[in-house]
Order: sequence, then structure tokens, then C-alpha cells
Amino acid sequence: TAPSDFRIAVRGVDYIENECADIPANCEYLDQPGTYLPFTDTYLSRVNDIEECRSRCTIQNKYNCRSFNYNAFRKECFLSSDDSISLPDGVHTDRDFIFSERGGCNSGTMGTPGIKGERERLAKTKYY
Repeated sequence: TAPSDFRIAVRGVDYIENECADIPANCEYLDQPGTYLPFTDTYLSRVNDIEECRSRCTIQNKYNCRSFNYNAFRKECFLSSDDSISLPDGVHTDRDFIFSERGGCNSGTMGTPGIKGERERLAKTKYY
């Protein structure tokens, strides 16, 4: 989503775009009250609370839901495949919104296919 931000990785690090790899189950959401992400993929009305919005993001299966905006006053939820890192303009300010994105899952390990007789290598992976 931001090809101009591509940088060659240091040895042993693979960068995987947010739609190419599953989001690990251990990712937690980081809430940022008073902010919102201006571009979203799915609009949901009549969402009772932020936990319901969070749950809808977690179970979204048409794309990797990386973040959401929630407006408690209007009971609206906006799901997004982007997050504050993947969009160049980042988040905007609005006191009626809570922006929440998955965090705490920026690194993990992924096995790479080995050649017969070669030990499997592990690569560090960053999820964006």
C-alpha cells in the first residue's frame, strides 16, 4: 500500500505486505481515542460498543483487518485493511472516534522450505 516506503531489509528479515500473510492470533489492539484512519474498507452501522467493533475486525475474512475506527455516539464501526504505518498520512484527529490497530505482533518466526538434508532456517518476519 506504500511502495515508496520499501527499504531493503537487513539479512534475516523478510517484509510481508499485510495481505500476504495471516495475522498472528496473539496480536493485541492498541486504542487511540480521539483519532481515526481516513480510509476504510467496510462500514458497519448499529454496532453497540467498541468490543463488538473489535470482534468484527478480528473475524473479518474477506481481507486482513488491521485496524478499525469506532464512533460510540453514532454506533458506527469502520474496518480497514490498512493501519497507521501503511497509510502515509496516518491518523487524523476527531474527538468522537477511537482508532484501534493491531500491535504487539511485529515479529515472529516463519520456517522456510529446506533442501533435502539441509536444516530448516528460521526467518524473522515483520507484519505490516
